[in-house]
Amino acid sequence: MTLIAGVVSRAGDALALCSGMLGRYSRPSAASRWASPSPEVAVGLSMTHDLPEDIFDRRPLSNDRFLLAGDIRIDNRAELAAKLGLASAHSLQMPDSELFFNAWNRWQRKCVDHIVGGFAVAVWDKQEQELCLLRDHCGDRPLYYARYANTFVFASLPRAMRGIEGLDTGLDEVHMMHFLVTGPGGGARTFFRNIQQLQAGHFLIFRDDVKVQRYWHPMDAAPVRLGSNEQYVEGLLEQFDAAVQARLRSTGNVGSHLSGGMDSSSVTATAARLLGSRRLASFTAVPQAEFTNLNPVGRFGDEGPQAAKVAAMYANIDHVLVEPSGEDIIRVMERSGSYTGCPVFNPTNQMWVNAILDEARRRGVKVLLSGSCGNATVSFGGLIGLSDLFRTGRWIELGQQVKRLRDRGHLSWRGAMYWAAGYTQPLAVRRLLRPELRTFSFDYSPVHPERAREHGLVEMAYEEFCASDKSPADFRRKMFDFYDGGFWTGGVDLGWEISLRDPMQDKRVFEYCYAIPIEQYLVDGQSRSLVRRAMRDRLPAEVLDCTTRGLQAADWYLTVGQRRKQMGDELKLIAQSPVACRLLDIDRLRMLLDTWPSSGYEEPEVYSSYHLALMRGLAAGNFIRNAESTP
Repeated sequence: MTLIAGVVSRAGDALALCSGMLGRYSRPSAASRWASPSPEVAVGLSMTHDLPEDIFDRRPLSNDRFLLAGDIRIDNRAELAAKLGLASAHSLQMPDSELFFNAWNRWQRKCVDHIVGGFAVAVWDKQEQELCLLRDHCGDRPLYYARYANTFVFASLPRAMRGIEGLDTGLDEVHMMHFLVTGPGGGARTFFRNIQQLQAGHFLIFRDDVKVQRYWHPMDAAPVRLGSNEQYVEGLLEQFDAAVQARLRSTGNVGSHLSGGMDSSSVTATAARLLGSRRLASFTAVPQAEFTNLNPVGRFGDEGPQAAKVAAMYANIDHVLVEPSGEDIIRVMERSGSYTGCPVFNPTNQMWVNAILDEARRRGVKVLLSGSCGNATVSFGGLIGLSDLFRTGRWIELGQQVKRLRDRGHLSWRGAMYWAAGYTQPLAVRRLLRPELRTFSFDYSPVHPERAREHGLVEMAYEEFCASDKSPADFRRKMFDFYDGGFWTGGVDLGWEISLRDPMQDKRVFEYCYAIPIEQYLVDGQSRSLVRRAMRDRLPAEVLDCTTRGLQAADWYLTVGQRRKQMGDELKLIAQSPVACRLLDIDRLRMLLDTWPSSGYEEPEVYSSYHLALMRGLAAGNFIRNAESTP
């Protein structure tokens, strides 16, 4: 696992700045290396070994023209080596960084057309006196940058740049409010002024100014048209199995998240098959014993039994149940926010995530698989595809499809009308089709009401959650942009020295899933049909045919209720921050703590106010006051 940093400074103090940035990662077990071809330029990295070939790594790499430092995992090693005429490279265990450097020397920026994997790379061109930053196609690895005075700096995580003299990295208050209204996902803006994220599928060129350009998006994939439904399943399995296989490379044990849903179950089952006799530790968060099974309609709160059915199918899975009730929720907020440079959006969920990471590290897990991007790829629902049938006048096909979906219990008549025609209708019509649009509530947000009015946040929220996208293409483009989770994979690397890898975030998987006809996700009258058909021989029927969804942190009312005094103490500290008081509705947060309900936890209004607004407000306030301690 590698975290990088670098400087281009006309003041000639690049090496000292770069060294200071690497020191802010605070990783005692990591080796720091750097290179400085001139007083104006320095690149460095903080590296531990998580790939078998890393023992041969000698980054940063340099030749007469180029200097490269990068956080690199190449998933198509053999294919890339063959293109480069290095047929024996795979057997000789050439490190991924050297393969990338060979590709760069051959193709320069066009090398991204030949590489599959996760990477955040900086290349200094000594001849052109130009810096190029590249971030992988799907946002697996993070990369941030800032420019001030006569200096340009970049790093894997924002914390490396905070505290640099002359660089204003105070809190971006507007971004914080937007985050609390619409959540994380995509964009170049960060929580710190002047620090920007290089977005997935983009590169940056810096000489005298900064130029950023997108080089890839899955919406640009050439259409894939095959002869039968079975061929589409075979095509998915080919890409998905390759993605999982590539992510099993590790210097330690391999683990996986295993919930009761299809995404993590598909990843876990496929990994178990590919590992053969090697063990796979699969972690499932379960509610505490006092949980009373109060769940919203259509959700189930204990994912343990469902996950156990998956684990029971594979003899090499060690199923580990994690019950995080002993976690310190304030420490969870501080720890995660410090590592990622992002406030925790769902603190009660983060408690079980951190508990799993702690247990995984205790068991020697170096690679932890997840299925976070499944909703955008393998398990995409497909219902928005009905709007294509409606718009193109394919009425008979639309009617047949809706009947099949209704017969299988995947859609109501009102839902069918919404998905088929609602996205093209005025708001008044959409409200008739979706009752929840009539009673949209801003109760989930902890933002101060004056700030909400000043910045039009209620209208922004309504547009985000209730307004329509113009087409299935817009819908899917937004989904891809939402799943940019590099800040979290980088934070896990920093805080736990675990490589978090999601096969569903693979470039090949994204391209395939975006290129096939959207009708493939609705075959046999089922939403999410593609993954249900593909995993028929890998997952139990109870998981594949389930039409309800698991609810993470379903015991939130116990977790939070047991820590009200601790959270009250934290709120007192938050109330001492002028920025927090300006952005957050402190009086409401205090009132919610003082009026903790004794029942109705599954009701939407209680869930929105106490689980969402209260906890997100505390997490944001904690992040704000901690951010204020660093200039």
